This record gives sequence, structure tokens and C-alpha cells, in this order.
Amino acid sequence: MFACLVSAVGAFPSARAHAQDVEVPLDLLGNWKAETIDGVPVVADVLALLEFEEAGTVDGNGGCNQIFGPLRTEGRNIRIGPLSVTRKACPPEVLNQEKAFLKALNATRDFKKLPAEGALLLLDGQGMEVGRFVYAD
Repeated sequence: MFACLVSAVGAFPSARAHAQDVEVPLDLLGNWKAETIDGVPVVADVLALLEFEEAGTVDGNGGCNQIFGPLRTEGRNIRIGPLSVTRKACPPEVLNQEKAFLKALNATRDFKKLPAEGALLLLDGQGMEVGRFVYAD
């Protein structure tokens, strides 16, 4: 059936160990559902979720696998990861989306809120959108 392994730089405990004394911007906190990843709409009926937590960590699901790891901030600059990821077998289109999701999170350096739309944009180092999310709480 499904195989479940963990992969990332570090193991489960170490991913959380780096998340200390981080001031997470209040407008990031909460659960966010991906609408687009690198400009591509998410696969229908496949939820890619990300939760920014006060503890300076992120948790979520890439559509197939659970993800978690530290969040580092410097003013409004943010870095997500390194992420730990479970490894389940899923359909190729779901795994391809998840790979793009993880790549987008790794590239994230900034964010922009669109309050009128209830949206959060994750941006790379050049200010280009790598993910568009809507509040999911």
C-alpha cells in the first residue's frame, strides 16, 4: 500500500529545534490553502495547506505528504525550512504538484498580503510570486 518515510535535512526533532525566539509576523499566522503554485492552479480536489505557527514553525500538507520545519524571519524577510517531509506513494500529478509546492516554499523570501481578497502571496528573492494562498481557518 503506502510507504511512509521521512526525508529532509535533519530528523523530526531537529526541524523543531531551530524554531526558537522567532518573531513571526502576525499577518502570516494561521492556516493557508494554496490556490496557485508558481502561477499554476492546484490540482482539483488536492489540498496543499500551510500553517504558520507562533512558535516559529510551519506545518502542512503538500497534497500527499505531511511537511513541517522551522520558519526564520528577519524583518519581513522569511525563510521556510529545511522541511521534513513524509514520503507516501501518491498519483504522479499529486506528487508533481507537491514537488512544485516544496520548491516554492524553499524559494520564499518575502510575502505580501492582499486583505481585500483574503490572500497571501509568497514571493521569491526577486519579488516574483511563487505561491498564492487563501486563509483556511
